[in-house]
Amino acid sequence: MTMTTKTWLAVSAIVAASLWSIDGCGTAGNVRAIVKSETTEPDDDERSLAGLNGVGLVVEGGNPEQAGLSGADIKADAESMLQLSGIRILTKAELLKTPGAPYLYVNVNVVGKRDGMLSYAVSVELNQTVQLTRDQRIMIVGATTWRDGAAGISEASKASDNILDEEGEEIGAFAEAYSAANPKRK
Repeated sequence: MTMTTKTWLAVSAIVAASLWSIDGCGTAGNVRAIVKSETTEPDDDERSLAGLNGVGLVVEGGNPEQAGLSGADIKADAESMLQLSGIRILTKAELLKTPGAPYLYVNVNVVGKRDGMLSYAVSVELNQTVQLTRDQRIMIVGATTWRDGAAGISEASKASDNILDEEGEEIGAFAEAYSAANPKRK
């Protein structure tokens, strides 16, 4: 089943709200809920990564400052994870010259603070230009061909660490799929 980013975020928010309503959750310390979404079957995801020589990087988010983070913190963490995984980050000029213009889209949203708890969602997607097989004149720019994500609730004082850990896990999943699809490249 394919989920749009808005649908995924809505499901994440519902799960987070449900966990929040559990008696005692506000005093439980550090609670995490994982909601995963997939765009296609895992083998299809990996095939869409085959032949890539790197990716561009786009980082966005909503209200990371509620967790004591900035957009720069999230971007630096993403860059570090990709570099440690051996995945080349393309410059804007390189990206525009690369077939498919593949870029990793990292989105971190922090929503609501209640009883000392924060809920958050982390989404990591590979977007690239694709061409329809039924009509090769139709090209879709920025189509999501790989996606992973999670949502969680955290004690506010631990939220920044938990969010960066979750971002690292999602980028790690991308790096693993990328390496599997490009065994000689890593």
